[in-house]
Amino acid sequence: MERVASTQKPPSQAKYRKLAILTTTKTVFKAVETTFAGTGALLTPSFRSSK
Repeated sequence: MERVASTQKPPSQAKYRKLAILTTTKTVFKAVETTFAGTGALLTPSFRSSK
């Protein structure tokens, strides 16, 4: 039983790493998206008023 558990640990760790990378990537993309949306909303009125 112990041997089976030890052989199954690396794959599960790799899965968790992939999941973590996916989650962080999604979070980063969302943060960038919201940041661009926020700056765009802030910049658009100033551009309109300057014209």
